[in-house]
Amino acid sequence: NLELDAISESAEAPTFENTIVAYDRSGSTLNEATLTLSNLEAALGDTVLMNIMAELTPEISEHSTNVLLNEKLWKRIRDVYDNRQKRTDLSPEDMRLIEETYRNFAESGANLEGAAREKFRRLNAELSNLNVKFSQNVANELKDPANRLWVKEEDTAGLPESIKTAARAEAKAAFAEDGRPDDESLYLFTLYAPSYGPFMKYADNRSLREKLYRMYGSRNIGGEYDNTQILKDI
Repeated sequence: NLELDAISESAEAPTFENTIVAYDRSGSTLNEATLTLSNLEAALGDTVLMNIMAELTPEISEHSTNVLLNEKLWKRIRDVYDNRQKRTDLSPEDMRLIEETYRNFAESGANLEGAAREKFRRLNAELSNLNVKFSQNVANELKDPANRLWVKEEDTAGLPESIKTAARAEAKAAFAEDGRPDDESLYLFTLYAPSYGPFMKYADNRSLREKLYRMYGSRNIGGEYDNTQILKDI
């Protein structure tokens, strides 16, 4: 907010440097932290991280909406855009940044007025929450024990040793998680990309490939982590 306030409240005439470049470089710490947290939450499916994301998302969404609807900031960006052809020292990359910044604001509600602005704000918040719920349903479905494919040694034909080693480690971890003794004759494949992709590519057993494919294709359709209504709402 301090970075954006410095831009929008500046007494200097808007220029490429003090408006477009300054805006492009603002918020880097928040962006990096949010991206890191989001990627970790999606990859790990950790309940604690999911709860943190669910709590933070409305605040991050509101902040993003406030930026897009910041009239003073938008006016400065628009001024730079309208006068861009008067600058003869701007590179093609500079011009591209001006145009993309302008387009992003213009297509994201900056020109809305009155009740339309409040409607946009409400819909943006709803969409953000739906996106979080959707991604968390996907993560929970991926780690659901029902979406596990247990494979015996005789059904691993075609699989590279590295893939078998990884699947054996997956099985061992699953047994430990379930509190059961390890069965070294079994391999475990899941719907996570590093497990799903190699099995579908290399496994000779066609029926098992079909079984795993059907698991993958029916994710989040019905059940506790159903995403069908969320998709309609989005």
